[in-house]
Amino acid sequence: MSEMRILNAMGDIDEMFIAELNEVETEKHRNYRLVTLIVIAALISLLGMTAYAAEYITPLDYWFYKFFSNDNSMESIDMLTENQQSILEHGLVEINQRVTDNGITVTLESGLSDGIRAYLKFRVEATNGSILNADDYTLVTKTNFILPDGEDGNFSVSYRSSKMLYKEPIDSSIVMLEQYLFQPPSGTDFNLADGSVWNITVEEILADYDHNENMRREVISGGNWNFSVRFSDDAIVTESTELLKRPVRCSAKRSLGEKSFDIKVKVTSIQLRTLSATVIADKPLTGFWEGVLLDPIYLVLNDGTYVKAEYKMTSFRSDHMECMYIFDRPISIDDVAYIDLPRAGERKTDIAPHDSSEIPNNPVQAYHDAQGNIRYVEIDPEDIAPYFEKHEPEYYAYMNLHEVEEKLIPVILQARYWLVFTESWVDDSTNGAVLDENGVEIETVPHFHEIFPEDWEVPCFPPEYNEPDAGLPSTFVK
Repeated sequence: MSEMRILNAMGDIDEMFIAELNEVETEKHRNYRLVTLIVIAALISLLGMTAYAAEYITPLDYWFYKFFSNDNSMESIDMLTENQQSILEHGLVEINQRVTDNGITVTLESGLSDGIRAYLKFRVEATNGSILNADDYTLVTKTNFILPDGEDGNFSVSYRSSKMLYKEPIDSSIVMLEQYLFQPPSGTDFNLADGSVWNITVEEILADYDHNENMRREVISGGNWNFSVRFSDDAIVTESTELLKRPVRCSAKRSLGEKSFDIKVKVTSIQLRTLSATVIADKPLTGFWEGVLLDPIYLVLNDGTYVKAEYKMTSFRSDHMECMYIFDRPISIDDVAYIDLPRAGERKTDIAPHDSSEIPNNPVQAYHDAQGNIRYVEIDPEDIAPYFEKHEPEYYAYMNLHEVEEKLIPVILQARYWLVFTESWVDDSTNGAVLDENGVEIETVPHFHEIFPEDWEVPCFPPEYNEPDAGLPSTFVK
């Protein structure tokens, strides 16, 4: 048996290797030794990949791995972190349900879900002798759920897409990856991986043809290809993690007609799952939702990689909105360093660091102690800078001012100073609003204690203790 036949018989060789070997084999007589060396190298490489695949992939195929690594080569799998690979290893379920109707066989091979977002991998084979050679394909599906309590339920699919992974014209077969995103009804704890049985029916197979940018779509077959899916309930895949320790104000945009305005909304929760996230925000103080969209959100991984949370849709509830986001790769909370919120910098544990050089020159702050007495504290940059080298401002800001050592009081006050004056607010005793050029209110400015805890005071810098050139804007001086 020739070297190429041996390699082909082993199967699943990356096309790059096959092409390379074929090219060399045409010159076999000119340099047989070179061919032999390349074949040996390819075999060694193949064996290594086989062992690698066996560890993470077996018994499922590796197309999910290749898809999430944004590459079609087997080598690219090592671009995923160990935690990402573990998610796929624990979450991928082998289904292999095969249904034939109208001369078309559809096989649901495997699936993956974090409970809200789901992927299904289908193989479509034309057993009636036709050739599947269109530029792209789409599967038209309908769904129904059998909940763990035995009741049927239909939940709207908020988002779905079809992606052809590859086609094999000779075999008259194509492989499709179907993606779904669900928005369960408010007040329910529905989860695709909670034991629910997902009944899914492929009703039509559509073919898309692109001839010189002239798109044409046609139905190549209708039918009833029925499948039932139960996803893995492994906690590594399905558990959600709350990223916020407390509400934060985030920037957003409100679109009114052709115009857009910058506003801020109060985000109360960010629930991270392995494939998706739900961001919950309070209803804007203006009292209406129209045109409100958060600015881009990113996850920052431990290696410094920025992963954009891709916005998909918003559901408006009576007093809050739920925004759905997806990722282009599996996400493990262990790989996440912090979440980069627009104009907030909220981390898993802290907020974005501040430069100690920003500390004003020796201002004196006033505050009330636990007995209601006024106390004055000098903010010495040299004394407090080491604290902010250890921890971010939020670490200190939310400490109880009346229960800490006296040396921490100026640190806490300075930390609150940084946080307070990165937000827009008005005193609790007054009202404020942002108007457009026509005098139309586009945002209500929140009161101080709508943003900050009740035990916080508006920073006070007594003018009798602070020089005019102390570096404080006049509005900061009370």
